[in-house]
Amino acid sequence: SSGINAEYGDCGTMLTWDKPHCDIFRKFLAHDAVIPAINELCGKGYRLDHLPLAIIQYKGAEGFDLHGGNVDSEGTWQQDLSYDCRYGRISCNLLNVAIPLDATTKGDGGCLEVD
Repeated sequence: SSGINAEYGDCGTMLTWDKPHCDIFRKFLAHDAVIPAINELCGKGYRLDHLPLAIIQYKGAEGFDLHGGNVDSEGTWQQDLSYDCRYGRISCNLLNVAIPLDATTKGDGGCLEVD
């Protein structure tokens, strides 16, 4: 798949771009506002399972589906991708983080997806 369609494009090479163009994307990997939430959801010692992606949505795009979840396309339970909360403790084996790169203001809406 080329990653290009009428509504969005994607890129997984931005960490390898020449400086200073790659720097902003590298900073997102350890952003002060994101790390505490990831530690809470996944525990300390998490890892990236693949390079981050930049998704570019073109005007008129309907949105974007984040991948992963605790069941596959046939509805079969996927323990290695599951989310669980028992006795007040969260266990999360897969987490997608979306960071808008365009200015947003109050009332623009947002995104929260928990499958």
